[in-house]
Amino acid sequence: VTIKSIKEIKYIQIPIEALVSADEMTGEINVLKDGKKKSKTIKIAKILGEKLLISEGLSENEDVIIN
Repeated sequence: VTIKSIKEIKYIQIPIEALVSADEMTGEINVLKDGKKKSKTIKIAKILGEKLLISEGLSENEDVIIN
């Protein structure tokens, strides 16, 4: 039996150094918007060594500030 999912899940990958703070699988990062630093809350889907897979709170075109 082969089971195929119709829904494809996409994650955004960022370096773990971008994480400012975290509580369980929710985190805080900083992004650059209009030349200014802005704080954003993200949902962490998975931690892969030195990388985080983000499922919510960040779009592909945002510039993440690495601390």
